[in-house]
Amino acid sequence: MSNDHREELCDRLVAATAGLYRLVYLGLRNDRRDMRETEMVNQYKTLILLADHGPASVSRIADINECNDSSINKVLDRLEQKNMIEKERSSHDRRQVICELAPEGRKVVERIDHVVRYLVLPTTETWSLEQLEAFVESLESMHPGRA
Repeated sequence: MSNDHREELCDRLVAATAGLYRLVYLGLRNDRRDMRETEMVNQYKTLILLADHGPASVSRIADINECNDSSINKVLDRLEQKNMIEKERSSHDRRQVICELAPEGRKVVERIDHVVRYLVLPTTETWSLEQLEAFVESLESMHPGRA
């Protein structure tokens, strides 16, 4: 039972740490003037947004990425060319474009969990079950909507 509980806690740690990383990454400001780097950050932020919240309009994506619709359209076009998102006209308002994460985009976002599993979990091997549980619960409390 103790081994099963530890495995469950490790899975929660991976999810909580990846969620925290996503929150931090989404909160980054695009202060750099290098357009390529800014575009990459906005592409990644957009994939995370769609993974965490589902399909979204161009306007909503632009608001969250703190840029205008024309700037985000360039990002979305690049993501669509890479088969990471799919765009579709809204059935309610044909003027509105809805973007959704495609399987290739989901793979990019899932790499976060993979990296956390292999970089963070080894550091917990010497922790007691109580230490691990307290740490996991602390991380989960930082973003309760994802726990």
